[in-house]
Amino acid sequence: DLGLSDELQAARSPSRAVSLVARELGPLVERWFELLARKYDDGDSAAARARAMLGDMPGIDRPSERALWVAALINPCGFGAPDTLRIRAAVLTSQTPLQRLAVAKTGLVDSLYKLKGGMWPMNTYYW
Repeated sequence: DLGLSDELQAARSPSRAVSLVARELGPLVERWFELLARKYDDGDSAAARARAMLGDMPGIDRPSERALWVAALINPCGFGAPDTLRIRAAVLTSQTPLQRLAVAKTGLVDSLYKLKGGMWPMNTYYW
């Protein structure tokens, strides 16, 4: 689902929406690690290096930290894939946890598409 899920659209409070988006990041990150290992055919060493550098992803009860962790994962300081959507500044300057999570999810989905070898049609579908 590239857009917001029906469950998120039906959320009655910002805190519920934040919790839903924060929860969605977990499986996306795991898939990102799988695709990273497959693309670079190095077993789990790239994932292990990233996890060692960043530690564990913060829980859903810490949504801003979770979004910042995702931004650091896909846009590490000083290196990273040149074609990766740059989200670090947008996450840092977002005003609310929900905005931070939305930017992080956008960047993560974009990165997943690129790891699969495709381009995410942001300009025609999601935006």
